Amino acid sequence: MVGEVFRLKIECLGNPINTIGVCYQKYPDFDFFGEEGLSIIFPNGNYAGFSFEERVHMVEFIRIEESLKWYVFTNVIQLSEDFRNGIFNEGFRDVADKETPQV
Repeated sequence: MVGEVFRLKIECLGNPINTIGVCYQKYPDFDFFGEEGLSIIFPNGNYAGFSFEERVHMVEFIRIEESLKWYVFTNVIQLSEDFRNGIFNEGFRDVADKETPQV
């Protein structure tokens, strides 16, 4: 679902292993009927699509960022603008960061 947060299992688009990414779109997987591919954006602003098979090998589900479940992808121009405006910042926070009490 949109708003799901994943951790990379591989290096990808200038992002090291363990980088957090946020799903901004799901789409029908063209190779596995009935499955979905994910479009994920990363803290460096790069984004990629992951087929059902690629998800198994390349990303690990971490959590759902409730504040991003509403996000509706329209096009990459708007996606880039939303990224620059910090829309995805809460999603990029690591689980440990979200659980650390603020003093």
